[in-house]
Amino acid sequence: MEERAKFHFYLAKTYAKAGNTDRALAYMRKCLEEGFKEKNKFTEDAEFAKMQELPEFKELLALEPRVL
Repeated sequence: MEERAKFHFYLAKTYAKAGNTDRALAYMRKCLEEGFKEKNKFTEDAEFAKMQELPEFKELLALEPRVL
């Protein structure tokens, strides 16, 4: 499960870098739902810098997702 969460984190990062925020947010949600613990990476990694002002981005980080 944790490996899949990491995989989805890297997909989110890749889409964020490419400027595809919709896809990046979708994979952010997936990785958090799969138990990704390192939420700080979303605020520390440069790829997510442009997304940090988006309400959806802030919402995802504020959520305590239910691990599926």
